[in-house]
Amino acid sequence: MISKCLRLGLAVLILLVSACRAPAAPTAAVENELLTPVSFVRSGGFAGLTDQIEIAVDGAYTISHNDGSSESGHLAPDRIQELASLLAQSQLFDSDHSFETPGADQFVYTITYNGHSVTAVDGAIPDDLVEVLDFLTALI
Repeated sequence: MISKCLRLGLAVLILLVSACRAPAAPTAAVENELLTPVSFVRSGGFAGLTDQIEIAVDGAYTISHNDGSSESGHLAPDRIQELASLLAQSQLFDSDHSFETPGADQFVYTITYNGHSVTAVDGAIPDDLVEVLDFLTALI
């Protein structure tokens, strides 16, 4: 029969070993929270605009325009969840991607999330990215 002290010692040892393990790396499949900040840049078009938005994991954001103006705000929790869900469902942020097509006066969209960048040009936007772009451009 194992003594109480030995059992307690084994339990503590198991807890310590469990606590010392390295945390798992984040995956893009989380659909209810942002894993990393989101950066979005929309540039080009006929007028040569550049708009950028940085969204923190907690939903705080800053929008900067090429005219030097900027604004800040905070996404509501349901909007953070919606964005996280759209990013996860797109399944595009496990690696870098570029979707381009020749043409003039097109907008170029670059989204950086979870350590990867996805760039798309008007006329070459994959279906999986449309809702993400709609969400982000509505903020600008």
